[in-house]
Amino acid sequence: MPIYTYLHQHKLMSTIAPVFEQSSHFCRVLLAESYTEFLKCLRTPAFASAILGFPVIVYLFCGLVIDWGETIERSHQFWIIATSSIGAIGTGMFGFGVYVANERGQGWLLLKRVSPMPIIVYFLAKALMAVAFSILISCIILAIGHAFVSLQLSLVQSALLVVVVSLSTIPYCMIGLLCGFMTGPNTAHAVVNVLYLPLLLLGGIIIPFDVLPKFVQSIALFTPVFHSSQLAFKLIDTSLGYPILLHLLVLSAYSVVCVSLAGFFYSREKARTFG
Repeated sequence: MPIYTYLHQHKLMSTIAPVFEQSSHFCRVLLAESYTEFLKCLRTPAFASAILGFPVIVYLFCGLVIDWGETIERSHQFWIIATSSIGAIGTGMFGFGVYVANERGQGWLLLKRVSPMPIIVYFLAKALMAVAFSILISCIILAIGHAFVSLQLSLVQSALLVVVVSLSTIPYCMIGLLCGFMTGPNTAHAVVNVLYLPLLLLGGIIIPFDVLPKFVQSIALFTPVFHSSQLAFKLIDTSLGYPILLHLLVLSAYSVVCVSLAGFFYSREKARTFG
């Protein structure tokens, strides 16, 4: 091997090795932080019972107890998708927004700033926690549906539903992040509730979109819940026919705007705290 080739490879390896080591360390820290976030939320009765219980109760009542007949097309499949979407919205907005606001008030963000852990890991871990809860909720609802109703989603549709719901959790995490930095620990829960309930009604998942009045439908088209739920309803061909790209663009726009505004409030709070 020529000496210049050896030196070139040695230099390349000496450049790549630190980057690989840093990336590996970052992933280990992120996984550890995400795991502790998940356990913390799972062991908090007020959070776990509400976030896990509400979508499941809605599915049991609306999906299994009530016979919708021809009122809702493919009602059993509809309610599996609708309640899985409710889980994604709730975990994103409450798991992110309320916890960030509470931990800001308790000074945890200040502690994270002086710790060796990068601050971005704190937010990514909460996002992964919310995605994990969304997946758990979807799996519980799918298991109940397959156990009690014969006509359900296929295995491929079920897997795709879990993927779609887990990815659609991210925009609601960003909305929750904005709420967490705009509000204080005493008002965050109320503000998120004020946003959460109207979004459920406008998104066509508590009340089918076709049943909504025309002027409400025109408002619903601009909400993130409508677009995330339409992505899920495409799995059973009951969506309204809007292109997937449109839904993705709207959800991405919501995410970018909310992250930008949250970054503004975070930098303003940091400047006010540290001068």
